[in-house]
Amino acid sequence: MPEAFGLTDRGLVRPINQDAFLIDPQLGLYLVADGMGGAKAGERASALALETVAAHFRDADGEVRLDEAYRAAHEAVRKQAADDFCCAGMGTTLVGIHAGPDGVDLASAGDSRAYLWSGGQLHALTKDHSWVEEVGRRIGLAEDVLKKHPFRHVITMAIGVDTVLDVRVKQLEPAPGSRLLLCSDGLHGCVPDDSIAEILESERKLESCAHHLIEASIQAGAPDNITVVLVDF
Repeated sequence: MPEAFGLTDRGLVRPINQDAFLIDPQLGLYLVADGMGGAKAGERASALALETVAAHFRDADGEVRLDEAYRAAHEAVRKQAADDFCCAGMGTTLVGIHAGPDGVDLASAGDSRAYLWSGGQLHALTKDHSWVEEVGRRIGLAEDVLKKHPFRHVITMAIGVDTVLDVRVKQLEPAPGSRLLLCSDGLHGCVPDDSIAEILESERKLESCAHHLIEASIQAGAPDNITVVLVDF
C-alpha cells in the first residue's frame, strides 16, 4: 500500500480555501480538487466532487473505473448548482489516482496536475485543460508571452461546468521508490518545475516535502490556494 501525505493552504491573497484533497488508502484513492465559484460555491464543488468519487468506489458492486467516478462527480456538482442558486456556476478541477489490484489509474479534468519523481527526474503526467495549452501553444506563442497573457488562467474543462466532461486518463506503472505529486495550480502556477524537482530530490520525508512545496509557493507570493498530495510507491 502506498504511503501518502497531503497539505493545503489558503495562500496569501484568497479570502477562503476552495481547494480540497482526499487520501483514502482503503479505497486506493488520492485526489486533489481546486474549486471555483462565488462565495463558498467553489469550496462546495471541490468537497462534493471528492465525496462523490469516494462514494462511487465505496458503494460499487463490481469494478469501477476512475473516469466513471469523475463523471458521477460531474453530474453531482451540476445538480447542486442547478438546485441551489448560491451554487450557480460552480465547478472544480480534479486530478487523482486509483491504486488497485490491477494497477494505478490516473485521471484529470482541468489544470490541477500530476507529476512523477522517478530516477532523479521530474515527469509531467497530465496536460492542462487550459487556454494556454490548447490555444496559446498551438498557435506558437512564446513562453514569456504566455506567462503574461490575459487568458493564462482560463481553463477549458472542469467538473460540473460543461454539459459533456472530457476526462484525460492513463494507466501508470510507477517504479518502486518513485513519488507521485498531485497539486493545484497554486503550486505549479507559482513554482517552476525545476524548483519543484529540487524540493522532491532534497526532501525524502513526505510531510517535510509537502511543507517545503507549500512554502515555496508562499515565498513566490501565493496568489491562489495551494494543495499538494504526495504518494510514495
